Amino acid sequence: MLISSTYICPVRGLASLEPPEPTRLGAAAKAAKGLGIQRLMLPVLEEALVVPDRALVRYLDGLIRALDHVDEAGLPVRLIAPAQQVLGLYWMPSYLVGAQQDHEADPVFVAGRLRR
Repeated sequence: MLISSTYICPVRGLASLEPPEPTRLGAAAKAAKGLGIQRLMLPVLEEALVVPDRALVRYLDGLIRALDHVDEAGLPVRLIAPAQQVLGLYWMPSYLVGAQQDHEADPVFVAGRLRR
């Protein structure tokens, strides 16, 4: 049995669409390995990948730096890309959500807000 855990950065969270803070992710990877966790799962939201080129390069560069810190801890990482459901919520890029509200629809997290 493979024991894994999903990592959500306590500093940046998900709504800011920033990569995980590298040193904090590295420390979490060391702690997770010490607890017997065999792999970290790292959600990558599609919304973070459909930004202008300059922002995308900055995001991917930050993600690579963060992954380097996990590698130093000796713990494998699996990227969940694009992450659709994290923490019980569906995360959507804004271009997939219509302008009309449907109060009976499932809640989705779009552009930093919970919407229906």
